Amino acid sequence: MEKWKLHFKFVALILFFVILSIPFWVSNLDIEISQIFYDEGEWPLKNSEPWVTLYEVTPVLGVISLIVFSLASILSFFVKRLVPYRWHFIFVACSFVIGCLLVVNVIFKPYYNRPRPNDVKNFGGKNEFVTLWHLGESGKSFPSGHAATGYFFGFAFFLLYRKRKKWAYTALFLSIILGTIIGMGRIVQGKHFASDILWSAGMMYIVMAWLYYYALAIPDRKENN
Repeated sequence: MEKWKLHFKFVALILFFVILSIPFWVSNLDIEISQIFYDEGEWPLKNSEPWVTLYEVTPVLGVISLIVFSLASILSFFVKRLVPYRWHFIFVACSFVIGCLLVVNVIFKPYYNRPRPNDVKNFGGKNEFVTLWHLGESGKSFPSGHAATGYFFGFAFFLLYRKRKKWAYTALFLSIILGTIIGMGRIVQGKHFASDILWSAGMMYIVMAWLYYYALAIPDRKENN
C-alpha cells in the first residue's frame, strides 16, 4: 500500500471515532441510553444472563489468547514451520498487551477518572455525571476493558486482509458484534456508558492498525522475506 494511502486511512479511522463521539460530547446521550436499563433505583437486568456469563468469560478468553500467541511467538524461534507466522503471533500478543492492558486499563481507566453510571447522581450515586472527553475526579468507567477484549479479536481482520478480504471483513464484523454485545452487558449492569464502549472499540482498532502498519510494519516484513 502506498504510504500516503496508508496515512490517509489511519487518520480517517481516528476521525471516524471522533465524529461518532460528537453526540455524546455535546449532549446527555450517555445518560439517556443508560436510563433505558435503570428502573426504580436499580439495574434490574444486571444479574441476568447472558450478561453475567459474558462478564466472567471475557477476561478468560483474553488471557488465553495472550498466552497462546505469546507461546507461539516463542516457539517460532525453534520450530521452522512457524517462522513465517512469527510476526503475526507477535502482533496479536502485542495487540492485547498494548491495547487491552496498557492503553485501556493502565493509562485511560485509572487516570481519566470517569464515574461509572451506578456511581453518578442520575442513578442514585454520589458523583456528578462526566461527559465524554471531560476528566472526572474519581471512577473507572472510561473505557471498558471487557468490551475492548471483544474488539481485540478484530486482529483477524489485519491478518486476513491482504489475501482473503471477504474473510477479513467477516472477522471484523464479528469482532464488532462481539465487542458490542459484551459492552451492552456492561451498560445493562450500570458499569459503563455507551461512549465508553464506543472508545473501547476505537482504542483497540486504532492500536491494532498502528501496530500492524507502523510499529511492526508487518506488510513490509512479508514483502521483504
